[in-house]
Amino acid sequence: MKIGIVGYGNLGKGIAKRASFSEAFELLGIFSRRNVSSPYAPVYKMEDLYKFKEEIDCLLLAGGSFSDLPTLSPRLAMDFNIVDSFDTHAKIKEHFEKVDFAAKSGKHSAIISAGWDPGLLSVFRLYAKSILADAKISSFWGKGVSQGHSEAIKRIKGVKRAIQYTVPKDDAISDALRGKESQAQKSHVRECFVVANAGCEKEIEEKIKSIPEYFFGYETKVVFLSEEEFLKEHNKTYHGGRVISFGKTGDSAEDVATLDLSLKMSSNPDFTAGIMLAYANAAKHFYDAGDFGAKTPFDVAPALLYKGFLYNLL
Repeated sequence: MKIGIVGYGNLGKGIAKRASFSEAFELLGIFSRRNVSSPYAPVYKMEDLYKFKEEIDCLLLAGGSFSDLPTLSPRLAMDFNIVDSFDTHAKIKEHFEKVDFAAKSGKHSAIISAGWDPGLLSVFRLYAKSILADAKISSFWGKGVSQGHSEAIKRIKGVKRAIQYTVPKDDAISDALRGKESQAQKSHVRECFVVANAGCEKEIEEKIKSIPEYFFGYETKVVFLSEEEFLKEHNKTYHGGRVISFGKTGDSAEDVATLDLSLKMSSNPDFTAGIMLAYANAAKHFYDAGDFGAKTPFDVAPALLYKGFLYNLL
């Protein structure tokens, strides 16, 4: 499959690296608004993208959910098959509708929110909801680096560097294992480490804590530090997630089951890259079948993700 990458931050680099050692993909080019280079493929200006319209089977969009994907995904879905990892949970329905309209109008296939959450953990939640009666489902993220939240902080004027760690609370995890459903805002702490222009700290902290869907309503800690400290102490992109589901399997109080599914990754962008490439296979399948429009991971049969021999996995 011939693919292209839009954006060359951490996620774009992860996709390029992963595609480079896979025989299933040929990376035709990386398209960026910045003047960057890559050891994996030629880098072109964004305005050159449409020169490759007839060659690219699927575009993987590596932009951020805060300000890039809400406009980029529907715009490009008109002319290309796309996969994105849009991760603002509260706005997925709105994003889906815009991308779906564009993809159907242009007769292309699009898969949105193809990351690990939303995405992989979303499928875990669906299985639990389908299998367990009266399921109590709690989702936890971290401890780890959230790319989307970090990107949102970086867009604030006066911020030079930033990273955000999502940290689950131990007591909330214990409650979930006993069958008490947790709320995301009350079961996580958001730790932000920021390098800022001198004199902007108070204003930046207030803006961070007021960003809806990302920080507002959460326990949020903001720490300002020097650029030297930042580069030394905050140069990793590890993360993880966990879905704990508790529900009934029979008609007595003792007939219960706990479904506890978790993942850990040393690199958030590299792991997300693997997921997006898997869903690129599905996007191409839908396009070839004339099944146009947007889909989420819920709509994709697992067999469409993998091109190898499946039965040895059963």
